[in-house]
Amino acid sequence: MEKFVSLSERGKSVLVVDSVKFTKHRTLASGEISWRCADRPCKAKVYTMGPDDIITRNKMQHNHEKNVTKINRQMISATVKHEAIEQICENRAGHASIPAGRMQQKGDKVTNNLDSKA
Repeated sequence: MEKFVSLSERGKSVLVVDSVKFTKHRTLASGEISWRCADRPCKAKVYTMGPDDIITRNKMQHNHEKNVTKINRQMISATVKHEAIEQICENRAGHASIPAGRMQQKGDKVTNNLDSKA
């Protein structure tokens, strides 16, 4: 069973198991983490434990087909977005040429107000 944990485009934890995306639902008293299928009408769940996210149990009865292309696109998009934001923040911290307070994050876009006045 192929699995990995990543960040969504909005910075939330997602678990991908066999090319199906799960969102973090809650942490149980036992320490297990409950993950729900990201396709909302679907009732599939996975439970993980520990820092290595070992799957302890699952209810993998999905009511939809896997969309490997969509999952791959979303993971690549999220990765590129997070790396771009990190690089912008690093560049801003290392250069006095961008005035403090001039960089803004609007929704999913990071913009520089100086560009919009040109």
